[in-house]
Amino acid sequence: WFATEDGLCKYDGYTFTTYRHDSDDSTSLGSNWVTDIHEDLNGILWLATVSGGLNKLNREKEIFFRYKYDRNNPENISSNQLEFIDGFRYKGKDILWIGTAVGLNKFDPETEKFTRYPHTDLGHPHRCVKTVLVDTSGKVWVGSADGGLHKFDPLTEQYTHYRNDPDDPHSLSSNHVYILFEDRSYNLWVGTLGGGLNKFDRENEQFLSYRYNPNDKTSVSSDVIGSLFEDKSGTFWVGTGEGLNILDRERDQFTNYKHNPGDPNSISDNAVMCINEDKSGVLWLGTWGGVNKIDPQKSQFSQIRHIPGNKNSLSDNNVTCFNESHYGGENVLWIGTKNSGLNKLDRSTGKYTWYKHNPENPNSLINNFVTSICEGRSGILWIGNFHGGLNKFDLKTRQFTRYKYNPLNPNSLSCQSINSIAEDKNGLLWIGTQTGGVNTFDPVTEQFTLVSDKMYIAQIYLDQSDELWVATMRGLKKFDKDTGQFSTYRHNPADPASISHNEISSIYESKSGELWIGTFGGGLNLFNRGSGKFIHYTVKDGLPSDVIIGILEDEQNNLWVAYKGISKFNPKTKVFKNYDYHDGLIGDQVNVGAYFMCRDDQMLFGGINGLNAFYPKNIKDNTYNPPVFITNFRIFNKPVPIKKGESAENQSDYTLPKHISMLNEIELPYTENVFSFEFAALDYHSPQKNKYAYKMEGVDPDWVYTDASRRFATYTQLGPGEYLFRVKGSNNDGIWNEEGTSIKIIITPPWWRTNLAYTFYIFLAGFIVFSIWRFQINRFKIKHELELEHVHAEKLEEVDRLKSRFFANISHEFRTPLTLIKGPVNQIMESEISDNLKEKCKIVLRYSDRLLGLINQNLDL
Repeated sequence: WFATEDGLCKYDGYTFTTYRHDSDDSTSLGSNWVTDIHEDLNGILWLATVSGGLNKLNREKEIFFRYKYDRNNPENISSNQLEFIDGFRYKGKDILWIGTAVGLNKFDPETEKFTRYPHTDLGHPHRCVKTVLVDTSGKVWVGSADGGLHKFDPLTEQYTHYRNDPDDPHSLSSNHVYILFEDRSYNLWVGTLGGGLNKFDRENEQFLSYRYNPNDKTSVSSDVIGSLFEDKSGTFWVGTGEGLNILDRERDQFTNYKHNPGDPNSISDNAVMCINEDKSGVLWLGTWGGVNKIDPQKSQFSQIRHIPGNKNSLSDNNVTCFNESHYGGENVLWIGTKNSGLNKLDRSTGKYTWYKHNPENPNSLINNFVTSICEGRSGILWIGNFHGGLNKFDLKTRQFTRYKYNPLNPNSLSCQSINSIAEDKNGLLWIGTQTGGVNTFDPVTEQFTLVSDKMYIAQIYLDQSDELWVATMRGLKKFDKDTGQFSTYRHNPADPASISHNEISSIYESKSGELWIGTFGGGLNLFNRGSGKFIHYTVKDGLPSDVIIGILEDEQNNLWVAYKGISKFNPKTKVFKNYDYHDGLIGDQVNVGAYFMCRDDQMLFGGINGLNAFYPKNIKDNTYNPPVFITNFRIFNKPVPIKKGESAENQSDYTLPKHISMLNEIELPYTENVFSFEFAALDYHSPQKNKYAYKMEGVDPDWVYTDASRRFATYTQLGPGEYLFRVKGSNNDGIWNEEGTSIKIIITPPWWRTNLAYTFYIFLAGFIVFSIWRFQINRFKIKHELELEHVHAEKLEEVDRLKSRFFANISHEFRTPLTLIKGPVNQIMESEISDNLKEKCKIVLRYSDRLLGLINQNLDL
């Protein structure tokens, strides 16, 4: 968190989020000018502002609550202009002490009541409290503008005043107290504006002052003290108006650091107003020129640069080669540059001496492009130049002797550009040139001999047995001094055990006798001289590049290889550890030939921006295990805002109830199923090198690994259901927070896929099944009834047939007798009978005809 004149800033290592005042939003920051930040023991952030009073940040909602001056409320804050906040836990609760423009205020967050201690209590007409400190005993120390220092006892509410007394050298050095600090030894330090730094002896109530002295380089760099801080290692930092200081409290001496326009790694501005340290040990400085970061890890790699206008610095930033000399008892480092000749650095005194080409002096350096340096015998330094030849530098006389290429002289150097020089046990020089192959030079006869074909030679290397190895663009060559012949090892695509590349850049024999070969595109090779086979290590094995231009070995037998940064290789574990600009290197590219191991095991690597010097044993890994947070949430690539109130007016269709980092779960409608999470591991050493892994359980079969350039995860078209998104992260040195963080995602289904809908579907399906069942039952019943009716009808028909048959039979049975009866009756009627008998016969005939008619009618039916 950074308090600025343009709002409150939050930083996660990659992105700044700024909170500003908005006149239309009562939940915004009360004023853009934030003067101080205090976090209480409950994790609440309290902010002092210039005109917006005291502000409390609700991190869940990202809204601010303001406590402002109200003339009608004596229990409110006494001014809207705040300078400083400090806190103290008293009887289980946090109490804030606030310095305002009109005096001291005590604030109880539980009751939200202020107690005012007006400026008149300070015994001085000036009202402004500039700084407040609650010490470990609970005493409140108040620094005021022109009013001196005041100790306030909260129990007795009594003040003790300390002011400057010109006649007392042990009094406070200035009445304008700007900053207070209590170190881990309980010493009270008082920084003033104009009076320097004071250390207060509480027993004797005397002040020891540290003042700026222009004649003393070990004094504090200014009497204007802006900030004080003691880091985890016990280093005491003093920020002033004229640079940053480290106080050696044993010797009472200061080391000063100031802005240097020629050094991009110097402090950005000399006015250092605040200092703090994060949990991983990175130091942060607030200056009038922005925020500065001091990373102890990066300081492991010392950077040496040319400082414009300073002759006691490197003559040129483009460093090409190194060597070391102890001739005459000196401890001297020789540094070659591309544009500014040769540098002599006396490592004992830190003094530089430059040697450059002088056209008017034939005993000066041939030219200013130095490509190689070799320490010879008897105080002689041999120096190779590009497009110049060979230089012999006599350390006694400080005179150069030149040896140039002469096409008319077969005993001269075969090429005017030299890449590499080595001296064998017999004092013979072996010289590798750019186009002239390998030359030997006898310093006694001063004769050159060409011993190879004319070709590009990258390096001449003499191993522990004085065997000569040559790095060429046509493979690795070994020279047999007895036969004068070269053996060549070339890449064979059909042989995986051949050297990986024909363009050889560097050769190194380890202490154990292993020969390591660097190439211009095939990575690192280990050569087995017994079998003649090579083992390859490339980008696939962890190298940052397959170009290797330099190889060194440390005390622990690790190899340090260079080109794209520097890589440490453990031959036992086969693991590479890569370092680059973010780790403190002066640049990501090391120049060809610009690497060297000093006798005290210090390693040197040069590039176009200067050189790095470091001791491998001092390079420690970052062991901080960083917390991991989800920092942003997007739907359809749009950030999802936090719902700040009950009203959804002017808010998107979907809002978060809290900041995404403080949520355990989120619920999304099925229409919002394209979303992404952004995350960060809060380690600020080299956040660009932090690594990440994420997994959506139930979707991703395994962890998805990524780096800082893609620290987000996007998911599309997830179906309704419950998911768990997990993310873990590492610091720049690969220390992983395996637990990481997680969030549950619930994607709600559409209404037709809800439980209620499914219940309805079940009831509907049951109703349909029941209806079909009832229909079938009724159908079967009707069918059965129809079948019964059909059977009944058949039976009735059968009865009718039986009746008909019966009546037919009966009719026949009756018709015959009736016919037989009518015949005789008719005969009787024709005979002579009495009328009475005739009437009776008629009656018989009439009923016979009637009966016969009924029988015939029934037969017709």
